[in-house]
Amino acid sequence: SNALTPHPVSQGMPGFISLTPWQQQLIGVTTATVEKRSVSGSVRTVGRVDYDETQLTDVNLKITGWIRKLYVDYTGRPVKQGEALFTLYSPELLSSQEEYLLALRAVKKLEGVRGKGEAVEAQSEVREEAVARTKTVLASAKQRLLLWDLSETQIQELAKNGRPQTTVTIYAPASGFVVEKMVVEGMFVRPGMLYSTIGRPTSSATCMKWR
Repeated sequence: SNALTPHPVSQGMPGFISLTPWQQQLIGVTTATVEKRSVSGSVRTVGRVDYDETQLTDVNLKITGWIRKLYVDYTGRPVKQGEALFTLYSPELLSSQEEYLLALRAVKKLEGVRGKGEAVEAQSEVREEAVARTKTVLASAKQRLLLWDLSETQIQELAKNGRPQTTVTIYAPASGFVVEKMVVEGMFVRPGMLYSTIGRPTSSATCMKWR
């Protein structure tokens, strides 16, 4: 019989039962000497790494255009601040570069003529006014390029080369990891489109989210 044998209450151990050796073997009962030791184990579960909302940085463009070459092209890819993200072709940006170069050439030409001296004082005053107006146009053209996220280095290279760049490289404003990517080569972008967010999660790592 497999019936368990109740332990007599009279022995001062209420609720206990005794097993025969055969019953212990049948249900796999094992025994060990009582000892004091640390207990450890592995627990598998799922979790989520969230972002610190006070340290989010959006990356977007202020002009229309098309993404030509996508350098950061897969989710999970680490990027560093200042690393190239993609190149952009934008007719608006190309036109603004040309305006900047035209104003720069005009300033250099007027200053070159001024350096040769003027025989008539009235002509010299007119020339100075023309130089001042052209410099104002140049400053406005440069400010427009800066507002459209071209760096000082890129503008200096533009002035040095003397010709506009058909495509402009867009760089990462912060270091991190791509946690979501929703852009592809050839994609059309417009002002106000949010396609990348760089955030800092609760750990020391940084994650980049593309939309």
